[in-house]
Amino acid sequence: MLFRNQHGFRKNRSCEKQLIEFVTDLSNELDRGVQTDACILDFSKAFDNVNHQTLLLKLANLGISFQVTAWIGAFLTDRV
Repeated sequence: MLFRNQHGFRKNRSCEKQLIEFVTDLSNELDRGVQTDACILDFSKAFDNVNHQTLLLKLANLGISFQVTAWIGAFLTDRV
């Protein structure tokens, strides 16, 4: 099951629509005076020059949960 706000790889959804929804939500929250945090990830070419095992070890040492570290490890498997 996909998260209802996921736009990637879904029919009739695009990066542009995702960005418009994000900016709208952010603007509404700012108008209401609500603290809003965002975490934006872009994995394209992010790992071209990084040793994957070293990266995973550093993530674990930083206290990143095992589940997240394992997911990133699986993502990196057989990639260069």
